[in-house]
Amino acid sequence: MKSTPATSAADMLKDRILFTLKFVDLQQTPLTLGQLRNFLLNEPAVFQSGLTPAFEFAKPPPVPAAVSTDEIRQALVELSSQVQQQEGLLALAGRTELIREYGRNLKYRDHREALIRKFVPRLQLVPFVRGVGVGGSHTLGFPKPESDIDLLIILDPEFLFLGRLLVTLYFQLTGYRRHGAKIRDRFCLNHYFAGTQTVRTEKDLYNAMEYLRLRPEVFGSEIVHFVELNLSWIRQFFPNAHADPSFVQAQPRLQKLLETVCRNPLGRRLNQSLGRWQLRRIRRGEHAVADQLELSFHSKRRKFEFLKRFLC
Repeated sequence: MKSTPATSAADMLKDRILFTLKFVDLQQTPLTLGQLRNFLLNEPAVFQSGLTPAFEFAKPPPVPAAVSTDEIRQALVELSSQVQQQEGLLALAGRTELIREYGRNLKYRDHREALIRKFVPRLQLVPFVRGVGVGGSHTLGFPKPESDIDLLIILDPEFLFLGRLLVTLYFQLTGYRRHGAKIRDRFCLNHYFAGTQTVRTEKDLYNAMEYLRLRPEVFGSEIVHFVELNLSWIRQFFPNAHADPSFVQAQPRLQKLLETVCRNPLGRRLNQSLGRWQLRRIRRGEHAVADQLELSFHSKRRKFEFLKRFLC
Protein backbone atom coordinates (compact mmCIF):
# COMPACT_ATOMS: atom_id res chain seq x y z
CA MET A 1 0.00 0.00 0.00
CA LYS A 2 1.28 3.45 -0.91
CA SER A 3 2.03 5.58 2.16
CA THR A 4 -0.01 8.70 2.72
CA PRO A 5 1.62 12.16 2.73
CA ALA A 6 0.93 12.44 6.45
CA THR A 7 2.71 9.12 7.11
CA SER A 8 5.65 10.19 4.96
CA ALA A 9 5.94 13.49 6.81
CA ALA A 10 5.85 11.67 10.16
CA ASP A 11 8.55 9.23 9.07
CA MET A 12 10.64 12.10 7.74
CA LEU A 13 10.42 13.86 11.08
CA LYS A 14 11.58 10.73 12.88
CA ASP A 15 14.55 10.47 10.53
CA ARG A 16 15.43 14.10 11.23
CA ILE A 17 15.24 13.53 14.99
CA LEU A 18 17.59 10.55 14.84
CA PHE A 19 19.89 12.47 12.49
CA THR A 20 20.05 15.37 14.94
CA LEU A 21 20.71 13.15 17.94
CA LYS A 22 23.52 11.46 16.02
CA PHE A 23 25.00 14.92 15.35
CA VAL A 24 25.08 15.90 19.02
CA ASP A 25 26.07 12.39 20.08
CA LEU A 26 29.37 12.95 18.26
CA GLN A 27 29.73 16.06 20.43
CA GLN A 28 29.15 13.93 23.53
CA THR A 29 26.01 15.74 24.63
CA PRO A 30 22.32 15.00 25.18
CA LEU A 31 19.59 17.55 24.36
CA THR A 32 16.52 18.88 26.07
CA LEU A 33 13.26 18.78 24.15
CA GLY A 34 13.51 22.52 23.51
CA GLN A 35 17.07 22.17 22.20
CA LEU A 36 16.01 19.30 19.95
CA ARG A 37 13.36 21.54 18.43
CA ASN A 38 15.76 24.46 17.95
CA PHE A 39 18.57 22.32 16.51
CA LEU A 40 16.41 19.92 14.49
CA LEU A 41 18.38 19.30 11.32
CA ASN A 42 17.13 19.40 7.76
CA GLU A 43 16.35 16.08 6.06
CA PRO A 44 19.32 13.67 5.84
CA ALA A 45 18.91 13.32 2.06
CA VAL A 46 19.41 17.08 1.65
CA PHE A 47 22.83 16.85 3.31
CA GLN A 48 23.84 13.77 1.33
CA SER A 49 23.09 15.34 -2.05
CA GLY A 50 23.64 19.08 -1.67
CA LEU A 51 26.91 19.75 0.17
CA THR A 52 30.18 20.90 -1.34
CA PRO A 53 33.56 19.46 -0.20
CA ALA A 54 33.68 22.42 2.22
CA PHE A 55 30.38 21.21 3.77
CA GLU A 56 28.44 24.22 2.52
CA PHE A 57 25.33 24.03 0.36
CA ALA A 58 26.12 24.57 -3.31
CA LYS A 59 22.68 26.12 -3.72
CA PRO A 60 19.86 26.79 -1.25
CA PRO A 61 18.18 23.46 -0.46
CA PRO A 62 14.49 22.81 0.27
CA VAL A 63 13.69 23.89 3.82
CA PRO A 64 10.90 22.04 5.63
CA ALA A 65 8.24 23.98 7.49
CA ALA A 66 8.90 24.66 11.16
CA VAL A 67 8.00 21.76 13.45
CA SER A 68 6.23 22.25 16.77
CA THR A 69 7.28 20.81 20.10
CA ASP A 70 4.09 18.73 20.18
CA GLU A 71 4.94 17.16 16.81
CA ILE A 72 8.41 16.27 18.08
CA ARG A 73 6.99 14.90 21.32
CA GLN A 74 4.61 12.64 19.37
CA ALA A 75 7.42 11.41 17.12
CA LEU A 76 9.52 10.59 20.19
CA VAL A 77 6.76 8.31 21.46
CA GLU A 78 7.14 6.29 18.28
CA LEU A 79 10.92 6.36 18.61
CA SER A 80 10.95 5.04 22.18
CA SER A 81 13.09 2.04 21.22
CA GLN A 82 15.72 4.25 19.54
CA VAL A 83 15.78 7.32 21.78
CA GLN A 84 16.53 7.37 25.51
CA GLN A 85 14.63 9.95 27.60
CA GLN A 86 15.72 10.54 31.17
CA GLU A 87 15.78 13.52 33.55
CA GLY A 88 14.43 15.80 30.83
CA LEU A 89 17.27 14.90 28.45
CA LEU A 90 17.33 12.98 25.17
CA ALA A 91 20.02 10.77 23.70
CA LEU A 92 20.28 7.85 21.32
CA ALA A 93 19.39 4.47 22.82
CA GLY A 94 22.36 2.93 24.56
CA ARG A 95 23.88 6.33 25.32
CA THR A 96 22.38 6.82 28.77
CA GLU A 97 25.90 7.48 30.03
CA LEU A 98 25.78 10.89 28.33
CA ILE A 99 22.82 11.84 30.50
CA ARG A 100 24.48 10.58 33.69
CA GLU A 101 27.70 12.42 32.87
CA TYR A 102 25.77 15.60 32.18
CA GLY A 103 24.28 15.51 35.67
CA ARG A 104 27.57 14.67 37.37
CA ASN A 105 29.37 17.52 35.61
CA LEU A 106 26.87 20.31 36.24
CA LYS A 107 29.14 21.60 39.01
CA TYR A 108 31.68 22.57 36.33
CA ARG A 109 29.01 24.45 34.40
CA ASP A 110 27.92 26.27 37.57
CA HIS A 111 31.51 27.28 38.26
CA ARG A 112 31.91 28.67 34.73
CA GLU A 113 28.64 30.54 35.02
CA ALA A 114 30.08 32.29 38.06
CA LEU A 115 33.19 33.22 36.05
CA ILE A 116 31.03 34.57 33.22
CA ARG A 117 28.99 36.70 35.64
CA LYS A 118 32.17 38.01 37.25
CA PHE A 119 34.30 38.89 34.21
CA VAL A 120 32.22 39.15 31.02
CA PRO A 121 29.93 42.10 31.96
CA ARG A 122 33.01 44.31 32.44
CA LEU A 123 33.68 44.03 28.70
CA GLN A 124 31.06 46.76 28.24
CA LEU A 125 33.75 49.16 29.47
CA VAL A 126 36.48 47.94 27.11
CA PRO A 127 36.79 50.36 24.18
CA PHE A 128 35.26 49.29 20.85
CA VAL A 129 33.39 46.24 22.18
CA ARG A 130 29.96 46.18 20.51
CA GLY A 131 28.62 42.74 21.39
CA VAL A 132 29.67 39.61 23.28
CA GLY A 133 28.09 36.17 23.12
CA VAL A 134 28.99 33.00 25.01
CA GLY A 135 29.00 29.89 22.80
CA GLY A 136 30.62 26.51 22.42
CA SER A 137 29.98 23.54 24.65
CA HIS A 138 28.96 25.75 27.57
CA THR A 139 25.74 26.92 25.94
CA LEU A 140 24.80 23.66 24.25
CA GLY A 141 25.50 21.08 26.71
CA PHE A 142 28.21 18.84 27.89
CA PRO A 143 30.12 20.60 30.72
CA LYS A 144 33.38 18.66 30.59
CA PRO A 145 35.80 19.18 33.49
CA GLU A 146 38.57 20.40 31.14
CA SER A 147 36.42 22.76 29.03
CA ASP A 148 37.03 26.43 28.38
CA ILE A 149 34.49 29.23 27.75
CA ASP A 150 34.13 30.33 24.12
CA LEU A 151 33.36 33.97 23.38
CA LEU A 152 32.28 35.56 20.10
CA ILE A 153 33.06 39.27 20.15
CA ILE A 154 31.78 41.99 17.83
CA LEU A 155 34.03 45.06 17.70
CA ASP A 156 33.80 48.51 16.17
CA PRO A 157 34.61 47.96 12.46
CA GLU A 158 37.10 50.86 12.48
CA PHE A 159 39.09 49.44 15.39
CA LEU A 160 39.02 45.64 15.02
CA PHE A 161 42.69 45.09 15.84
CA LEU A 162 43.04 47.64 18.63
CA GLY A 163 39.78 46.36 20.11
CA ARG A 164 41.06 42.79 20.00
CA LEU A 165 44.29 43.82 21.73
CA LEU A 166 42.36 45.55 24.53
CA VAL A 167 40.05 42.55 25.04
CA THR A 168 43.08 40.25 25.17
CA LEU A 169 44.82 42.50 27.71
CA TYR A 170 41.70 42.59 29.86
CA PHE A 171 41.47 38.80 30.10
CA GLN A 172 45.23 38.50 30.53
CA LEU A 173 44.99 40.77 33.57
CA THR A 174 42.16 38.70 35.03
CA GLY A 175 44.32 35.58 34.76
CA TYR A 176 41.56 33.76 32.88
CA ARG A 177 42.66 34.03 29.25
CA ARG A 178 43.11 30.70 27.50
CA HIS A 179 46.56 30.28 26.00
CA GLY A 180 48.99 27.41 25.52
CA ALA A 181 48.16 24.52 27.82
CA LYS A 182 46.08 26.75 30.11
CA ILE A 183 42.58 25.79 29.01
CA ARG A 184 40.30 24.71 31.83
CA ASP A 185 37.83 27.38 33.01
CA ARG A 186 39.54 30.04 30.87
CA PHE A 187 38.02 32.34 28.27
CA CYS A 188 38.76 31.34 24.68
CA LEU A 189 38.87 34.48 22.53
CA ASN A 190 38.57 32.65 19.23
CA HIS A 191 36.15 34.68 17.12
CA TYR A 192 35.92 38.39 16.34
CA PHE A 193 33.84 40.35 13.84
CA ALA A 194 34.34 43.90 12.62
CA GLY A 195 30.79 45.09 13.19
CA THR A 196 27.53 43.16 13.05
CA GLN A 197 27.51 41.49 9.65
CA THR A 198 26.40 38.64 7.43
CA VAL A 199 29.27 36.17 7.28
CA ARG A 200 30.92 35.81 3.87
CA THR A 201 32.73 32.49 4.19
CA GLU A 202 32.43 29.09 5.90
CA LYS A 203 28.64 28.92 5.85
CA ASP A 204 28.78 25.30 6.96
CA LEU A 205 26.97 23.10 9.45
CA TYR A 206 29.58 23.55 12.16
CA ASN A 207 29.45 27.35 12.08
CA ALA A 208 25.66 27.37 11.77
CA MET A 209 25.55 25.47 15.07
CA GLU A 210 28.11 27.81 16.65
CA TYR A 211 26.12 30.92 15.79
CA LEU A 212 22.74 29.45 16.65
CA ARG A 213 23.76 28.54 20.17
CA LEU A 214 25.23 31.93 21.05
CA ARG A 215 23.96 33.39 24.30
CA PRO A 216 24.02 37.21 24.42
CA GLU A 217 25.96 38.62 27.37
CA VAL A 218 27.13 42.17 26.60
CA PHE A 219 25.23 44.52 24.25
CA GLY A 220 23.03 41.50 23.62
CA SER A 221 20.87 43.11 20.96
CA GLU A 222 23.89 43.17 18.64
CA ILE A 223 24.44 39.43 19.09
CA VAL A 224 20.76 38.83 18.34
CA HIS A 225 21.00 41.09 15.29
CA PHE A 226 24.05 39.12 14.12
CA VAL A 227 22.10 35.86 14.31
CA GLU A 228 19.13 37.45 12.53
CA LEU A 229 21.35 38.61 9.68
CA ASN A 230 22.56 35.04 9.19
CA LEU A 231 19.30 33.15 9.69
CA SER A 232 18.67 32.71 5.96
CA TRP A 233 21.60 30.33 5.53
CA ILE A 234 21.52 28.90 9.08
CA ARG A 235 17.96 27.70 8.40
CA GLN A 236 19.23 25.67 5.46
CA PHE A 237 20.79 23.44 8.12
CA PHE A 238 18.40 24.08 11.03
CA PRO A 239 14.92 24.94 9.66
CA ASN A 240 13.55 25.78 13.14
CA ALA A 241 16.33 28.29 13.84
CA HIS A 242 15.30 31.61 15.39
CA ALA A 243 16.88 34.46 17.32
CA ASP A 244 15.50 35.15 20.78
CA PRO A 245 15.02 38.85 21.57
CA SER A 246 17.44 40.59 23.91
CA PHE A 247 17.28 43.91 25.72
CA VAL A 248 19.04 46.96 24.29
CA GLN A 249 21.95 48.01 26.49
CA ALA A 250 23.07 51.63 26.44
CA GLN A 251 26.75 52.33 25.91
CA PRO A 252 28.36 53.30 29.26
CA ARG A 253 29.80 56.78 29.53
CA LEU A 254 33.18 55.44 30.59
CA GLN A 255 33.47 53.35 27.43
CA LYS A 256 32.52 56.40 25.32
CA LEU A 257 35.18 58.45 27.10
CA LEU A 258 37.90 55.83 26.60
CA GLU A 259 36.98 55.51 22.94
CA THR A 260 37.22 59.29 22.48
CA VAL A 261 40.83 59.10 23.67
CA CYS A 262 41.62 56.52 20.96
CA ARG A 263 39.42 57.80 18.13
CA ASN A 264 41.97 60.07 16.46
CA PRO A 265 44.60 59.78 13.67
CA LEU A 266 47.14 58.28 16.08
CA GLY A 267 44.66 55.65 17.25
CA ARG A 268 43.77 54.77 13.65
CA ARG A 269 47.43 54.40 12.69
CA LEU A 270 47.95 52.20 15.75
CA ASN A 271 45.00 50.03 14.68
CA GLN A 272 46.47 49.69 11.17
CA SER A 273 49.88 48.73 12.53
CA LEU A 274 48.33 46.21 14.89
CA GLY A 275 46.34 44.80 11.97
CA ARG A 276 49.45 44.14 9.89
CA TRP A 277 51.22 42.59 12.89
CA GLN A 278 48.28 40.45 14.00
CA LEU A 279 47.49 39.17 10.51
CA ARG A 280 51.12 38.16 9.95
CA ARG A 281 51.15 36.23 13.23
CA ILE A 282 47.78 34.58 12.62
CA ARG A 283 48.64 33.47 9.08
CA ARG A 284 51.73 31.64 10.30
CA GLY A 285 49.55 29.05 11.95
CA GLU A 286 46.36 27.14 11.27
CA HIS A 287 43.33 29.41 11.16
CA ALA A 288 39.88 29.62 9.69
CA VAL A 289 39.52 33.27 8.65
CA ALA A 290 41.81 36.24 9.15
CA ASP A 291 41.16 39.53 7.34
CA GLN A 292 39.90 43.06 7.94
CA LEU A 293 36.35 41.88 8.71
CA GLU A 294 36.72 38.66 10.70
CA LEU A 295 39.24 36.84 12.86
CA SER A 296 38.31 33.22 13.53
CA PHE A 297 40.62 30.66 15.10
CA HIS A 298 38.56 27.49 14.76
CA SER A 299 40.71 24.78 13.21
CA LYS A 300 39.48 23.91 9.71
CA ARG A 301 41.16 20.52 9.97
CA ARG A 302 39.37 19.55 13.19
CA LYS A 303 36.08 20.97 11.91
CA PHE A 304 36.24 19.01 8.67
CA GLU A 305 37.27 15.82 10.49
CA PHE A 306 34.19 16.14 12.70
CA LEU A 307 31.83 16.84 9.78
CA LYS A 308 33.26 13.91 7.80
CA ARG A 309 32.60 11.58 10.71
CA PHE A 310 29.02 12.79 10.85
CA LEU A 311 28.15 13.00 7.16
CA CYS A 312 30.45 10.58 5.35
